[in-house]
Amino acid sequence: MSDLVQAKLGGDPEGVVAAAVLDSGPVPQVRLALPLPGQRAAGEMVDASIELTDAG
Repeated sequence: MSDLVQAKLGGDPEGVVAAAVLDSGPVPQVRLALPLPGQRAAGEMVDASIELTDAG
């Protein structure tokens, strides 16, 4: 098992998982693709799609 997995399962008391995430580079750009602007939900739940763009 990797050190990061072990740390995460152990509650990450030393913050190694958080540090690894912060050092992993820029986050991707996220855009909501569906539902389209102006569309209304027929009920309490909707199907959504996203587009991810690598920012690194």
